[in-house]
Amino acid sequence: MRVLSVQATPPVEGSGIDTDVANNNNLAWRNIKIVAPGDMSPPSFFIVRNISTIADLLTLRFEVPPEVLREGAVLHVTLDDVLTRAFRDGKGRLDGLRPDGKGGFLVAGPRAEIVGLLMAPREQGNIKIQLGPTRQSVRGDITITQVNAKGVQGGVTLRLADSSSNPSIGKLAVFLDLGAGVPHGNFSNAFNTGFSLNAGLEYMINSFLSAEGIFGYHHFPVNSFAGAITDDLNVYQFSAGAKLYWKTIPCGNRSIRLFVNAGPGGYKFSSTDTYFGGNVGAGVLFNITSRFGLQGSYNFHVVNTPGTATKFSTYQGGIRFIF
Repeated sequence: MRVLSVQATPPVEGSGIDTDVANNNNLAWRNIKIVAPGDMSPPSFFIVRNISTIADLLTLRFEVPPEVLREGAVLHVTLDDVLTRAFRDGKGRLDGLRPDGKGGFLVAGPRAEIVGLLMAPREQGNIKIQLGPTRQSVRGDITITQVNAKGVQGGVTLRLADSSSNPSIGKLAVFLDLGAGVPHGNFSNAFNTGFSLNAGLEYMINSFLSAEGIFGYHHFPVNSFAGAITDDLNVYQFSAGAKLYWKTIPCGNRSIRLFVNAGPGGYKFSSTDTYFGGNVGAGVLFNITSRFGLQGSYNFHVVNTPGTATKFSTYQGGIRFIF
């Protein structure tokens, strides 16, 4: 997220928005960033720049829809060293913001301003915006605008919307999990705990619900008692299901998402036929970046085998990547 503006002449495009702004210091165009409600979005940074040829006092204006505030949305604002000095030199003041206890500020109302950033010609600094966890139903536009005595110079819009409205946010994810398979009941009388692997494709229906397809490989070593009459068992899982991300917990600049999942499938036993079954489970996803995360999960499987149903649990950890 950056402060950008519409300019009189086309900019020379560089390797990214920051480069473009740096190379075209007489402009600031508006940028829109989509944030999916309920998630803990990574911090966003935008440039605050004095585009004048003389020293100037700048103001940053924050506007938050009242309905967004009522739903519990929290906006954290942090100035870098350049802007902190500019605020001090300009004898700046805060309207509608309060300290957050971490060196930054919280926007406390629908309208807030940081007034009096005294910046030298062409001087620039960075401001960090962090949106805390919100309810899934929250919608609205949060705007941050840079102004001086002559008027608006540029701004940015932080749009709370379903991630499906932003084509730049991937809707497909792949995951790979490894761990242990633990047999239960009569199944455990013949087989020991073994190796378990799941690989899958996940389609994000919205910011909190997804559909997934899973291939699983579960290897159970035969125990010494049954070793004379049977061999190690391999179970191949082909499942489809749903996953619900029901809670998001902030963790610094990252987030932790709790989920539950369930789905039916076919289970192919190496020594026999394929049987109908299903799994139900829960887990946790730790988002390291907006696309990459680590996850851990537990699933309980029941397979409708002849006689007695086969039951086992899997405990797995792995990686998830959105593309």
